Amino acid sequence: MKQAKRFTLPVIIVLVSWLPWLLGAFDKDKPAASTSLRSSNPEILANWSQIQTALNLDHEFAGTASGTQTGKHEVLTMQEESSAGASSTNEGHFQTIDGGSQPELAFTSEDGDELQFTKDGDLYSSDNLQIAGTSTFTGAVTANGGITLGAGDDLIGSSTSDITFNTNKFTVAGATGNTIVAGTLDVTGNIDPTTYETTNGGFLDEDAMGSDAADKVASQQSIKAYVDGLITDSDALCKAWVTHNSSGTIQGSGFNITSTAQNDTGDYTVTWDTNFADTNYAVSINSHTTTDEGTFVSIKTKLAGSVRYTVTNRAGSNQDFACDVIAFGTQ
Repeated sequence: MKQAKRFTLPVIIVLVSWLPWLLGAFDKDKPAASTSLRSSNPEILANWSQIQTALNLDHEFAGTASGTQTGKHEVLTMQEESSAGASSTNEGHFQTIDGGSQPELAFTSEDGDELQFTKDGDLYSSDNLQIAGTSTFTGAVTANGGITLGAGDDLIGSSTSDITFNTNKFTVAGATGNTIVAGTLDVTGNIDPTTYETTNGGFLDEDAMGSDAADKVASQQSIKAYVDGLITDSDALCKAWVTHNSSGTIQGSGFNITSTAQNDTGDYTVTWDTNFADTNYAVSINSHTTTDEGTFVSIKTKLAGSVRYTVTNRAGSNQDFACDVIAFGTQ
């Protein structure tokens, strides 16, 4: 019994003396050069234990001989840095930085340029994002600053660098800039023709239709001015017409007529709404008869703004007749 006590006591003393080394942190200065190999054993074991614990953090490196010890990364845990890593030639720094509300992933190049990859739980780019290959987005893509697409056959995967949506339902040709809309183009706002005129291949503002283009659209004002010009300037067109009954009352509406009046029996005056340039215009007046009786029409006075005429029967007496009046000339 006394021998057992004598053996147990030295073991307890040794364990107590080694305990700080076994439970302590890694110390690169232990064992010291002056420590004997026999005495260094607990310090070496303590350091190995700390190294194994550190390696097993985020790695496949169990602390037992029977465990898996490939050393492969299981999780990448990075300590947040207050600022980007220092730049050095031929070096780059991959790190987590202080993003304000939480740590964010970032990379710093050898030139000191920092690119942040995440922000508040989302994928993020603090600089230009370049996608060299084909990418598929299953969710919505929001571009508050707009999307700029450059030249090249890799644009949207098209050999002509076209931008195509929904199997050519909407296409912008990269080579020409032409836009093709397969369905209905519903414009809820106004289209300003002043920004889409001749130089842009759109509306033509030509009152005389001088271009005579087959692939251009004229503005409403140009069409009206052209038609008005034909009416007022062409001597080949009728400038006024009217039908009145035997008492001189206009029948229907007429054209370019201010009034018709019966001055006396068989005596009528027609006043033009727009005067002729002078009295050198032509007037055709036909009377209406219900029998074979012949009538004669004589112009008494022709002014730039009116014409006065009489209608007589075969006996030479004035008689009331309905008449048609047509006038041609320059106004």
